[in-house]
Amino acid sequence: MMNTFWLLVVVSALAVVSCDDGNKDAELAAVRKKLQMFELLQKFLAAVYASDKKTEQREDCLDVGEECFMVAGPNCCGFSNWCNYDDECFPGDANNPPRCINRCRPGSLTRWIGKKL
Repeated sequence: MMNTFWLLVVVSALAVVSCDDGNKDAELAAVRKKLQMFELLQKFLAAVYASDKKTEQREDCLDVGEECFMVAGPNCCGFSNWCNYDDECFPGDANNPPRCINRCRPGSLTRWIGKKL
């Protein structure tokens, strides 16, 4: 799709360079209008393609078992991979308080709801 767009840009540029001086403004306006139309079409198709991608396939999603954050930072994406709050807890000692780590787990939403009930 991108190659087609760039081909149209090059062809339009050649048309502008090779046109006569008499009709230059009218042809230039027509080329600009077509380029704007193709740019709009390209943006529309890119948006359709991006929305077709599943959330689990995005590059910014964490894998199962990785540390996640409930509000800020990288997160687990999708319906099958959820950030499990307080998934792994470590007891404290004399120098360190107890701490819990959130981890991405499959189907954690149903597990979290079950804990709360």
